[in-house]
Amino acid sequence: MIDWKHLAAAVAACLATAAQAQTKELIYNSYLPPFDPVHRIAVVDFAKRIEAETGGTLKITIPASSLAPSPRQWDIVSQKVADLAVVAHYSQRSRLQLPLIADLPFNAANAESASVALWNVQQKYFDQANEFKGMKLLSMHTLPPRHLVSSDKEVKTIEDFRALKVWTPAGELTDIVRGLGGVAVYSTLAQLYEYASKHTVDAFMVGPGTIAQQKVGDYVKYMMEVPGGFGTVSFAVVMNGDTWNGLSDAQRAAVQRAAEGLPQRTGRAIDERERDGMKAIKLQVSQASADILAKMEPVMRTQEYEWVESARKRGVANPEQVLKAYREEMAKAAEAAGAHER
Repeated sequence: MIDWKHLAAAVAACLATAAQAQTKELIYNSYLPPFDPVHRIAVVDFAKRIEAETGGTLKITIPASSLAPSPRQWDIVSQKVADLAVVAHYSQRSRLQLPLIADLPFNAANAESASVALWNVQQKYFDQANEFKGMKLLSMHTLPPRHLVSSDKEVKTIEDFRALKVWTPAGELTDIVRGLGGVAVYSTLAQLYEYASKHTVDAFMVGPGTIAQQKVGDYVKYMMEVPGGFGTVSFAVVMNGDTWNGLSDAQRAAVQRAAEGLPQRTGRAIDERERDGMKAIKLQVSQASADILAKMEPVMRTQEYEWVESARKRGVANPEQVLKAYREEMAKAAEAAGAHER
């Protein structure tokens, strides 16, 4: 006589074992604090969407602490210490030249529109250069335009930049500060509070969202805005190429569905932090005068010329037109975002 109860239990156990065997774990490294909008949207929420879209056949594990410092995210993914990570393009400047179009001065409206524009331009113009060889590029995003936030000294003239010690992210912004006669001081974002509280630097090349998030609002008084910003910082979400190739067709399609709209979602969350930061801290905001801009422009435009030449060497046929297309994409995205908010 067949023992149906035990047979059903055995079948259920076999099915559970089979399902477990089909589940693949991927490590998504993040060096960002849990409350950071990029961590919340581009890491945690994206991971949940991947798991949902794959029906649980992919499990995304986010380590409690980063497996490497922020500049080494590309390395740990290429070495498969992690399967996914968020990579700052400036950390791979010799490799990732084209996406630095987003980091150029005078070139950012807000994070959402710039993120959407960068993603669209990457797919249309830059993919063919294969700069992300060995990786699967899943998304891109940027920070809002960076402005000059200072502590005790308000910057009013180009002469005020002379020997000004300015905290800045690594990358294009360090060149801007040096070109204007300042002293670029770089550290990790986690050290920003220490630099501010100990008055190690005079100013910061950041936005109000970062100031509020890092709790340094009590140490700053002034912000000088430049139209389009002194520059910004852009990032990519990447997966190890072998990991990607090891997924089934269905899993790859599911990951791409999860990534749809990620540049916009990430940029929008960053912009929300920027607006909240502006409300939370009290800054005396001024616009850079025409005289200051005139003296700044030759220095800042140098980066644009250098990007055009590097893009040409990477096989981009008409870099000037691509730069124009990027700005047009950004304007369209900004208009669409405004319509969404209305």
